[in-house]
Amino acid sequence: MKNFGELKPCWIQGYDGGEIWHLDENTICYKAGNKFQLHDLKVDKRKLFESPGNGVDKIATHPAKLWFAISELGLQPSIYVCDYMLGGNVILQLTGGAVMKYQTIVFSEKRDYLVAISGVPDYTAFVWDCKDGKLLCQTALTPGAKVTSIVFSEVNYNMFAITTEENVQIFTIQRCNELYQLFKREVIMPTCSVETGITTEDSTIIKKERNLTYRSMHEASIAGLSGPAVDAFVAPEKRVERFVPTAISWYDGGGLLVGGRGGQLILITHEFSHIKVLLDTPADEDKENFVHGMFNQMAWSTKRGVLLAAGGDGLIRSLDLTPPSVSIKLLWRANSSLKHLSLSPQENNVVVVASADNGIDMISLSSTQSISSFTFLTGQFVAMDENLSNQIITCRDNGYLQIWSKADGKILADFSLNTPVASLACSPLVNDLVVVGTCSGHLVFLDTGANTEDAINIRTIQMTRMHHDVINCVRFDEQGRFLLTSSSLGRNIYVVDGTPSSQFECIGYIACPRNVKSLQINSSLLPNKSTVTAILVNDKPTSDEDPPVSDVVVFRIGAEMLARADDYFKTGRCDFDASAVGLQVITLNDEVESATVVRSNDTSYVIAVISGFDKAYVEYQADQGMPELEQIAVEIARDNDGHKLTGGVMKLSNNGKVIVTSSRDGYVIMRSVANPVKDRCENHFHSYLCGGTRDIHLLSNGAGVVSIGAQDASINYYKFEATRADLIANMVLYQQKLTREVEQLREEEEDTLSKMEDWMPAAKSPSPPGSRASSARSAPLDDDVTAEVDIKITADDDSKHRKSSSKPGTADAAMSDDVTMTPTPTPCSDATWLELREAEWRKEDNSKFDEYKRNLRKNIKKLRKKILGLRDRNSRLPDIEKLDLDEFNLDKQQLQQMRTLQDETLREVREEIRFENLTQRFLAYQIRKECWDEMDTKGRSLKPLNGGSTVSNYPMKKLTLQESLTLNQVKRKRQLELNSQTLQAELEAKASESTTSTITATDKETETDTEAPTDAEVDGHPVIKSLSLHGSLAPKILGKNALFYSQLELHNRESKISQITLLKEELRKIKDEFNKEFNIIYKTKEHELEKMNERNNRIRYIQTYIHGEVGTVFNQVIDDVMDVYEKPEKALVVEDHEVKIERVLNEEQQLEKEARDKVEEKERRLAAADNKLERGLKDMMDGVLQVKREDVLKSDIPVPEYVLQKEEGDFNMEELQGYKAYQEKCKELEIEREKFRKSMEAERRKLMQTNLEARQDFDDAALALFQKKIKAELMVNQEEMKIVRLIYSILLEDEQNKHTNHVNYLIEVYSKIMVQRREELEEAEMIVDDYNDVVDNAVAEDKILERAFKREFSDQPLSLVEVLFKHFKKRPKMPRAPQVSTMNFYKASAKPPEIPKITRESIERDYDAHAPDGVQVEVWQRLCRARWAKIECEAKVRETSLMLIEIKHFCDMKRTQVEKCATTVDRLIQLRIRVQDEKMKAQLNLNVQFLLKQGQVESKPDQLVPNYTDCTLLMRTVIEDLNSTIKTLGLGKVAAMMDSKEFKIAIHQLEWEKKKMVMQMEDLQSRAKYIQGLKLTRSLQAYLSEEDYDSQQAHVLVQLEGTYESLEKEKKKQVKRLEDAAVDLQRSIRLKGIENEELDRVLEEFVLEVSERHNINQVNNANMHSKTGGKNQKMKQIVQRRRLVDLAKAQAQEVAVMRAEVERLRMKTFPALVQIDH
Repeated sequence: MKNFGELKPCWIQGYDGGEIWHLDENTICYKAGNKFQLHDLKVDKRKLFESPGNGVDKIATHPAKLWFAISELGLQPSIYVCDYMLGGNVILQLTGGAVMKYQTIVFSEKRDYLVAISGVPDYTAFVWDCKDGKLLCQTALTPGAKVTSIVFSEVNYNMFAITTEENVQIFTIQRCNELYQLFKREVIMPTCSVETGITTEDSTIIKKERNLTYRSMHEASIAGLSGPAVDAFVAPEKRVERFVPTAISWYDGGGLLVGGRGGQLILITHEFSHIKVLLDTPADEDKENFVHGMFNQMAWSTKRGVLLAAGGDGLIRSLDLTPPSVSIKLLWRANSSLKHLSLSPQENNVVVVASADNGIDMISLSSTQSISSFTFLTGQFVAMDENLSNQIITCRDNGYLQIWSKADGKILADFSLNTPVASLACSPLVNDLVVVGTCSGHLVFLDTGANTEDAINIRTIQMTRMHHDVINCVRFDEQGRFLLTSSSLGRNIYVVDGTPSSQFECIGYIACPRNVKSLQINSSLLPNKSTVTAILVNDKPTSDEDPPVSDVVVFRIGAEMLARADDYFKTGRCDFDASAVGLQVITLNDEVESATVVRSNDTSYVIAVISGFDKAYVEYQADQGMPELEQIAVEIARDNDGHKLTGGVMKLSNNGKVIVTSSRDGYVIMRSVANPVKDRCENHFHSYLCGGTRDIHLLSNGAGVVSIGAQDASINYYKFEATRADLIANMVLYQQKLTREVEQLREEEEDTLSKMEDWMPAAKSPSPPGSRASSARSAPLDDDVTAEVDIKITADDDSKHRKSSSKPGTADAAMSDDVTMTPTPTPCSDATWLELREAEWRKEDNSKFDEYKRNLRKNIKKLRKKILGLRDRNSRLPDIEKLDLDEFNLDKQQLQQMRTLQDETLREVREEIRFENLTQRFLAYQIRKECWDEMDTKGRSLKPLNGGSTVSNYPMKKLTLQESLTLNQVKRKRQLELNSQTLQAELEAKASESTTSTITATDKETETDTEAPTDAEVDGHPVIKSLSLHGSLAPKILGKNALFYSQLELHNRESKISQITLLKEELRKIKDEFNKEFNIIYKTKEHELEKMNERNNRIRYIQTYIHGEVGTVFNQVIDDVMDVYEKPEKALVVEDHEVKIERVLNEEQQLEKEARDKVEEKERRLAAADNKLERGLKDMMDGVLQVKREDVLKSDIPVPEYVLQKEEGDFNMEELQGYKAYQEKCKELEIEREKFRKSMEAERRKLMQTNLEARQDFDDAALALFQKKIKAELMVNQEEMKIVRLIYSILLEDEQNKHTNHVNYLIEVYSKIMVQRREELEEAEMIVDDYNDVVDNAVAEDKILERAFKREFSDQPLSLVEVLFKHFKKRPKMPRAPQVSTMNFYKASAKPPEIPKITRESIERDYDAHAPDGVQVEVWQRLCRARWAKIECEAKVRETSLMLIEIKHFCDMKRTQVEKCATTVDRLIQLRIRVQDEKMKAQLNLNVQFLLKQGQVESKPDQLVPNYTDCTLLMRTVIEDLNSTIKTLGLGKVAAMMDSKEFKIAIHQLEWEKKKMVMQMEDLQSRAKYIQGLKLTRSLQAYLSEEDYDSQQAHVLVQLEGTYESLEKEKKKQVKRLEDAAVDLQRSIRLKGIENEELDRVLEEFVLEVSERHNINQVNNANMHSKTGGKNQKMKQIVQRRRLVDLAKAQAQEVAVMRAEVERLRMKTFPALVQIDH
């Protein structure tokens, strides 16, 4: 509102690294926030221009006319062309272009063209005429093309080039009078690789508009593409890495220089015919001159003839392209990579570059030195404030601090904190004090005092850790005595002393209910008190139906309260009592982000906010004085004419009379607090597309408003011109009042601040928090500051605490060793102020209650010992008397809390595990459903028992409903076709019976008899005669299916699809047949395995009975089981033994287990109860109903008692007989046991043999099944091969259809293009005809003027007329007009012809001095006017002639284009014919699958293709007539041959009958001779005499059978008798063996005695020989030897007799072992 004031832009600072443009030699322009700024780099003078539209997006300049263009933001953006000479006023508004935004815009310096490239979604190039703002032409670009630059040709103003991220495109503006067109040519970039470098192609480098090659279209059709997608398609094998352009520049002579990403440089020639490689990195020897990205920006200097390149390495290079080589010169180096480059116009003496660190440098090319340099730091502004010197101080998110001059916006100083920051505040008390809040939670105190006269030195004087997260708010009160801080994730508002004399100690904090979002301080409401307003984060769960609410905390705090802060603390933590500061929570029925108290009294607050719902300015009133209740504010005022977007900041002036608000819409509104609806003004500071405004600040003297953008890296200063002078005066007076109040304190504090030393990082361990001042200093600022509190407990602190709390010599000191003391926690090195304060408070608290704690610990220790004793005693009690351990817990509440926490944790873990298990179960369910449950035939294998090949069945799914419907539909359709064909064949047969039939029935029979047998008949299958044509062996098993199409009839797509469906059904039947046989063998194996397992159990029982225990033989008997491959369902069930860990059951499983355990327990109790039946059976029959034989044989015969009590020699007669009877029974029992053992052994061998035979039989069946599987696989593969061939043919047909569709599409497109171009040609021809009249009129007018000269000067003498006529024909020196033959309007290397411009003043200046003598002035002026009219007419003639030539050239181009289009259409029609021929050939030339008989050789196809070069083409009728004649003659020949064959057959028949009769005669003669020589025996006589010879023979046979049976019975008895005798003999042999063993033992004893006696006799004989001599001794020896020899002979005879007896008994027992010698 003008009655309040007006905000006018004063200056703006900020550069986000965008494009820079030269307006003149020293002035550049760039985008600064939401404004357009001109910057004279030489004198550092800046001029600000506001956007005529909605913000600034893209900019461009026209240095020749000092124009600049600005494109606005938003939908349907306009481009505004402004004239700098007219003060930046808009001269043109260009509309009708982009839909959303422009990518780039550029002027043409030679012609007044402006070219703009739009972005999403249209991607179009527009060309405007800046003379009248008319849109001349436009053309569409490739969708998604990101254009980086546009460059107009320096030679031909009708051409410009653009570069994208992939290619370079060249555009030509074609003109035909008032008709303009834009012709586009896309350059194909050469291939490029790191190893080989750039590889140029020999073919054309201009990409064709449409891909018309047959191969490319064929490849695209294979990929299934047609239409526009074919043009962009490249086959994968043809995709190569290509040259990536980064910058372009036009070269002298019309060529285009293109710089590559890898440091390469190429030249596209002016004719666009080939590419010349100027620089290639792999081929370069000097690698130091070439780096990646050295051609980020390029500009050609016409005056110097060099190429300037700015690279990513920060270097500016000058390249001299003069052949034979390219020389590179380094001009200048920047500190970072270069992003933009601009060369000064006209003289090209200065180049301006923009670097990545947002620096702008101006470099002189003559001296290669930087003339001026300006650094705009990177990062976005996050906070700002004003100091007492009216300087603006800002900070960026990366930690850069900057001081700006309010007058002109220059940077006075900058400083880097090297850490991210989030907030800032300047002290109203100390001029040079600045406080910065970092993202790590530190408060950084800076001194910005001037140490020197010319520079400002910024230093860090202190750093304190206040929070663990981002400090989002730092606010000073109006006198600067204290400051408030809050964090984004904290609930506490800290109060810090703002004076340097107090070392910026933290006084205390105020606890809020929730996290604090923003803070505002108003000190103008009450004297010596500040009202603080804090917005809380709304973390209450709300639904969509609930209205949005916000909570505001309001409290008051003053300097007097802070001086006696200890009286207002609630605890020793220095937390202020809520009632002491009047803290009150007020609820607003709206969602707001900033609020402040604008008025207050003793009973209420008035809070101003910006509504989040309708963005209006709203004032709420809330009662005060009830902090214990949550107040709901009531709306009292509203200004609906507010912001357009939510969010933003609200600031109040120091005197509380003016309030300033901002929002994300970029507008700043200033209001009067007294009348906010009427007294207001606003202006557009920032663009909403860049996030709007982040922060605003109203200067303390009310002179203006400073704002920073959210994302545009700009700071704006707007001057406020108030309508009422008292508004500013009140603010100034209020500020002066504050200054006077704290003037003395300011001097003291400033002096203290200047004497403070620079801050240095503290040691690792914190200083003892003895006071608040000592606790204020914290650890050094670090980027990796942790957000957690680390509490360390050390033994030193524990010992110190004990020493300080115990006195030596006391009883407590004596017991101190037995009492466990808890050490005081020590905060970490980087702890916050609150953590340090809490540690100090704990230490003080511990010192006060140390004695009490010690006594309490003693009592607890005693109680603990007592409880442990009770628990020990409880553990020794019986179970019925034991107490639970929970009953020993004294703190039941804590125990319950622990149990609740444990249960909650357990529930969460169980819930997580349950969901995880549910996920796994669902996955298992899906797998089982897909791979098992939905399978009609489950997949399984069958393994042989003795090893061999495994046989698998065919897993099959059920037919879906759609498949069944399709199959039935195909069957019905095929049946109808067969019925139709049959009916048609019958009708044709009936129609041809009367006309055709030249072969008789006899001939047909003959032909039938002489037909060669088919393959099926030879193979033994006469029913199936077309296996070879069918292409598989499936009909052998399934039989012939009449529904199948013949392979020779599959010419269309529908029949192929139907054939595929039928083949799939046949394939399913083949698999079903094999699966049936597989199931039979599978069930057989299951049955055999059951029997074999039963036999194995019997074998184990027999082996256990025979051997008495499980031995080695038993281990060889192994049961055969089916593994998981034979029974896959085993894999779906988890057995208990597979689970290696303890199984955890859920609730349902636990209930089922308990129910099952109850049932088992009940059954066990019933079984353990008294059962009369079982007890009676056990008592009377030893627990069995039937006694087995083996059980009887196991029991031994009881030994008589006297045998155990007496020796055998002491038995009496009766006992001796009883003992002999016992021995006989024992022998009989042993014999029975031996018999049973042998029978069991025989049974075992028989069972094992049966198992072997069963295994072998099954293996034979499995082998047969395996052979069937091979045949089935053969048939399946054959059928699948047929399906694959058919699918391939369908795909081939689809490809041909795609190819045909694309060709038709191209024909349609080019037909439309040809029609369009013909219309353009007709329009051009009409323009030519019309313009011919214009030229003729101009020539006629010129001739009329020349003829009218003498009539006009007829009043003068003839001599003077002749002189005047000579002067009339004279012309000033002018450039010669170009010849028509050399004119080329659209050639890059040729400049289009132009008409020289001559002004009338120059003509008069040239001819005034040459006026002839004697000519009057009036006559001379008449001559000058006539001559000027003649010159203008001649210029018009030349201009119209030149325009006519250009129009004709345009017409010729259109005519050529029409001819090319017609030629292209003809080529496409020929291509369509070719594709259709190929399609027809593919449909007729079928791919047929045959079954070849084994032994036949398949010849190669190339051997069957004849050479038709020497052949003659004949009419088909001639060949058919010749074939009919040959057929008639052939039939006659066949009939003659048949007659000859019949005659020969009759001759052969007679010869055969003759031979037969001769053989019969010989046979009869031999039979007669045999009958004559036959003897008549009794048997023959009986046979001849007996009438019923057969019955007699049957009677004899019965008798013989009876005799055989009796002999068989006798044989069995004899065998039984012999077996018994063999048993007896075996027993006798065993007894004789025992006797022989006894005799051998006796013999050994005798031998021992003999040897002993022999030794004794030798000794005696030696003694006797020594006494009596040797004769007697020798005689005795002889006698003794004789006796011993006789004894040995006798014993030898006895041994021989015994051995003979043993042999006799053995032969008697085992007669079959005797070998009979023949």
